[in-house]
Amino acid sequence: MWYDTSYFYYRTPDYDVTLAYKRTRDFKNVVFGAAFCCPRDQFSKVTGRRIAEGRMNRYNHSANVPADATRTDVHHTILSLIAAHECEDYSPSQFKY
Repeated sequence: MWYDTSYFYYRTPDYDVTLAYKRTRDFKNVVFGAAFCCPRDQFSKVTGRRIAEGRMNRYNHSANVPADATRTDVHHTILSLIAAHECEDYSPSQFKY
């Protein structure tokens, strides 16, 4: 359903990233949030999900994604926006996708 939050994980040499997203009611967008864990810290799915979902609810970051987009397309779009520094409120400036 549109209100269910989905999660995915992405790893770079510098960060383990937990991402949370959900579709808007009109199915034209997804709202999302992310949590970044540097390699010297202990990665935790539970903590990452809590932080990512909190940021999804707090900040108004969204991506225009067609209703028929695949999960892979949604993930790619979100990661591209974060790498383009659309989430400068909390994303590391050196994050690359």
